[in-house]
Amino acid sequence: MLKLILSVCLFTSSFHVVAQTTDASTSQSVQNAFQNLTATGNYSGASLPIFGHKEDTKGSRYLFEHWVNGYAVNNKNITINVVGYAFNYDKINSSLLVTTDKRSCIEVANADLNSFVLTDDERSYSFVHLPFINPKVFFIEIEKDAAKYALYKLIKTKFIKSNYHNDGLTESGNNYDEYADETEYYIVFPGGTSFKKIELKKKSIKEVFAAENAKVDSYFSQHKNDDFTENYLKGLVQFLNK
Repeated sequence: MLKLILSVCLFTSSFHVVAQTTDASTSQSVQNAFQNLTATGNYSGASLPIFGHKEDTKGSRYLFEHWVNGYAVNNKNITINVVGYAFNYDKINSSLLVTTDKRSCIEVANADLNSFVLTDDERSYSFVHLPFINPKVFFIEIEKDAAKYALYKLIKTKFIKSNYHNDGLTESGNNYDEYADETEYYIVFPGGTSFKKIELKKKSIKEVFAAENAKVDSYFSQHKNDDFTENYLKGLVQFLNK
């Protein structure tokens, strides 16, 4: 049986406090916990996932501004039946949020999941554990070939409190709160056990793919007017995997 440590969320209209709780549902499967936890009432706090942010706040701690469709695969590689459930992703905690009524939700312990997929109207995001890089977070799969190179993205989000200061002579800082994202990219090499962090810069790309120098130069030549973006890097990995 899987063991869960879950955060229980209740939706209110005015505050945001995150609380952790462990209760009898920790001996249930993830699927049973989805179904039963919100009915137990065994929680010690409340959380309000505010997907739309205040006018004076920039960014968001959540990936989506609304609940989305999806499914999860537990740490036994069993796909969880999630018909009737909706999801979001907490970028600060790197955790999956699940709801049935969009009024209350649970936050699933990361150790109980191998992967999950979230889908909105525009695209799907596939989240996976890569314990040889960092076992505590989920990575977004950008491009993968089991026998060749794979590209993953990690989103780190931190909350920056308003720090505006004006002493009458000079002013500094921002007069708004902000959820600031930092994006990291990782290349996983053939075999799936070794990796290197890669930046969206020519020098970094050349260093990471030093063994593919001729093919990398060919790709650079074909895309010499393109900016170094995520799509550029994804295209390069696809090119190298051919």
